[in-house]
Amino acid sequence: MINKDKYALYIGRADDILDIKTANGFSYWRKDDCVAEITFTGNMVSTGQPVMTLKEAWDKGARKLILGIATPGGKINQEDFAPICDALGIGYTIVSGLHMKLAEIPAILNHPDYKAEKVIELRNGGKKIMATGEKRQGNRLLTVGTDCCVGKMFTALSIHAGLQQRGIKSTFRATGQTGMMIAESGICADAIINDFLPGNIEELSPSNDSDHWDIIEGQGSLFNPVAVCIELLHASQPDALVVCHEWGRKIMDGTRNHPMPQLQEVIDLNLTFARMTNPHAKVIGISMNTRRTDKKTAELICRETEDLYGLPCEDIVRHGSDRLLPNESNEKHS
Repeated sequence: MINKDKYALYIGRADDILDIKTANGFSYWRKDDCVAEITFTGNMVSTGQPVMTLKEAWDKGARKLILGIATPGGKINQEDFAPICDALGIGYTIVSGLHMKLAEIPAILNHPDYKAEKVIELRNGGKKIMATGEKRQGNRLLTVGTDCCVGKMFTALSIHAGLQQRGIKSTFRATGQTGMMIAESGICADAIINDFLPGNIEELSPSNDSDHWDIIEGQGSLFNPVAVCIELLHASQPDALVVCHEWGRKIMDGTRNHPMPQLQEVIDLNLTFARMTNPHAKVIGISMNTRRTDKKTAELICRETEDLYGLPCEDIVRHGSDRLLPNESNEKHS
């Protein structure tokens, strides 16, 4: 879907680290394919890529511009229209995972250098296919979370990489725009009509070899009142779940005063729903995002959480994903 070209990452005037999660994710997992970050003076956040103008990045070999901003509602401001038009004028292909369709913005659609093939819109609504609910061969791990933006994609990619390093057959299955950009395949779950989402998930993770693992990127949280989640739990038929949590977060993302749930609540409810389609589903670990604290405190938090819940707990950025990998004891019963 997306050729292995060189990329520039557009983050505009974003001032919150969560608003550039798309750019950050792509920069981390496809670092060697990134040339530059396109930003504005005074930005408070950064991917760490060299800051360049669109023309400078083009001269360095960038040919695709990732819209690396992930704003609430998936919209961009009018101030972003001009840089996108400038990029088209230079020759860039624009890659967007936003809900807002670039082809519906007059300033972009009517630009003299606009061509449909020069704008890749990842949130395309998926296929209109119904689910069957039939059991599928192979093993599946789904990352679930206490909230949105806690590390479900990062955890899934890390577990996938860990399995591959050990020679275990594994495929990362992206269900969001950033994961799709990284993997060059997948679906945007939150852009698909609910009736067809389970069918798209079944097609995303089809029957496979008995020793193969599909590592499925989770979305949202069962506890977040404004997020997508439950269809993934049902249709992915997970054998293993890894619960993702950000330490120190008090209020759920996208809400004003909705408190974060307790981890035990999240474990229990996710298992309840997962076991509706796979009675053998189990939680095999906790992925703890400790970005808000220091390394020593992070280690203490993980060990205390592990003792409390009887599950391996790691911050995969700081500690790696080794102890969260599925193994023979996680495979489905015949």
